[in-house]
Amino acid sequence: MIITRQLKVTLSILLLVSFEALALDISNGTVVGRHIFGLSHDYQGDPLMREMDPVIYNSNSAPHILVKDDMFFQVNVFNENIGAIYITSLNRKNSKPVDTSLIKASNVQGISYPAFSTKSSWGTVLFSESVNVDGAKPNEFVNKYKPYFKNNSDMVKPYNYGWVGEVILLDKHANAKVIKNYAVGRVMADQIIAMPDDKTYYLLDSSKGGRLYAFISDQPQSLAKGNLYAVDLQKGSLKYKMLGNIPALKMKFKLRKAKYSSFLDSKKPESKVCSSGYKYIFTVYGDECLKVKKKNRKYVGQFEPVRASALLGVSDWAKTIKNIKYDTRKAQLELVKRDGSSMHISISKETQFNSKFIAELIQ
Repeated sequence: MIITRQLKVTLSILLLVSFEALALDISNGTVVGRHIFGLSHDYQGDPLMREMDPVIYNSNSAPHILVKDDMFFQVNVFNENIGAIYITSLNRKNSKPVDTSLIKASNVQGISYPAFSTKSSWGTVLFSESVNVDGAKPNEFVNKYKPYFKNNSDMVKPYNYGWVGEVILLDKHANAKVIKNYAVGRVMADQIIAMPDDKTYYLLDSSKGGRLYAFISDQPQSLAKGNLYAVDLQKGSLKYKMLGNIPALKMKFKLRKAKYSSFLDSKKPESKVCSSGYKYIFTVYGDECLKVKKKNRKYVGQFEPVRASALLGVSDWAKTIKNIKYDTRKAQLELVKRDGSSMHISISKETQFNSKFIAELIQ
């Protein structure tokens, strides 16, 4: 029995490796089983239309293979304004596609620009909504996204977008769901790095707010609760500035009525000078004088991490970084700059942050 079980596990691993290697490049617009691969849908499940033609996406990220009860599935994430995620059932014998379907995301009000999808160690697919939505001036985003809600602008709420999402396979029948991990913060990251402890995550926003964030979860393999930090570079060392630690359920409840004016008061500065009670900052959103609303102070860092980081004095140094890697052999983070050079960061087994993967010194 032991040999049989071990053989079964070995065969499953070999099959998974084989399927990963043979992950299919399915042509968008191809009919697979009951559905058209890459066809975009609105919140009611109807095809999105551009003039008289249905919207079929032209590009998607590298696929990921998930397994449930010895059945294999391919997940494709479409990095578009009105994003889409498809799950495709694969034939165990030859890895050919059997059926495909869109994973509905109306439960999270849809997704926007789901970028840098990566497979987690616990068998889900993580992605980040890399869209840049200014909570203070959301009209441009609203106009672009309203087709998802059949052109009803009132249904587009800016704070519903910019989160770290997750695809969860529910059963062997290809039923799956999309969730958003609200505790991680609306960081609009271009990249996510999960450290080996499955508790520590680095999130790089290199194209918009110019921030490097760290999220340290309370429990491994869960993003439901933890601490969100902005990572600041100060004279060669990294400092962690706390942004928030509100758990996902409370964040989700707050999200229902979230609006910019409930978090911040804003005024236009005069020659970088602000009136009493306001602080001057400069971010991707321009020059601002801000004052945090006392009632919702504890939420600001997770709903408005770019502005909150600036209020804490965190610089936008991450704008010079193209991507981030973790070197398991050297136990170092590597930040690759846009000019091709690299910054290597040593890792400290710091107990203060409840993590053994705290980035510490620039080398």
